[in-house]
Amino acid sequence: MVAGVTTNWAEGEISGLVARGAIIVDMEWNDGQLQSAFVKAKYDTTCKIKYKDRIIEVRLAAGRRVDVKKLL
Repeated sequence: MVAGVTTNWAEGEISGLVARGAIIVDMEWNDGQLQSAFVKAKYDTTCKIKYKDRIIEVRLAAGRRVDVKKLL
């Protein structure tokens, strides 16, 4: 999740980023490390999330916010 962003910014946050599949992403990182990450879909769907060397598949119910960090 953070790799593409943190190469240029050691700390920061994104809120309301809409990813492929109408998935809304909010995340915060510090010193290149993920501090928090939440995803929410506009429609029931499944998505894959990559963080470091892990890939997880997450089932999302429409409108329900999921704490990704708890799943990693």
